[in-house]
Amino acid sequence: MRQRWLIVFLAAIASLALLAAACGSDSTPAVSDSDDSGPAAADDLTGGDEATSSGFVAPNVFMTFEGQRYQLRDVLQANLIADDFTEIGATSEANIDFDGELTVYRRQGDDAAVYTYSPAVDTGGEEGDLPALWNRWEPVN
Repeated sequence: MRQRWLIVFLAAIASLALLAAACGSDSTPAVSDSDDSGPAAADDLTGGDEATSSGFVAPNVFMTFEGQRYQLRDVLQANLIADDFTEIGATSEANIDFDGELTVYRRQGDDAAVYTYSPAVDTGGEEGDLPALWNRWEPVN
């Protein structure tokens, strides 16, 4: 239960950061209205090649993949990333709220970190949906 609240808290912080970014500029909103299950193609990007970060990641969130321990370092909005991701495996060892196994990916040009994907969630609330996200995990020595 504690992990579920941590995920809800992280999602709320990410939503607030995205809302602030969208309200602070005259450009297209950062949040996608689609329920796309993966990263957008380069033609669909609304914010260029730079992904937006939530700006805050809760401390002490870890995952173990192939014997290596990783710490969650960044949460990136999926529809703003056009890079190639390659599936490299799966894990069920993470202290975040998820069902089944987490599929683990490697991002082109970022060989040290691994990524997991969180699809968009229809919250049904007035604040809108939670966008699809890439979670960036860095190795812990």
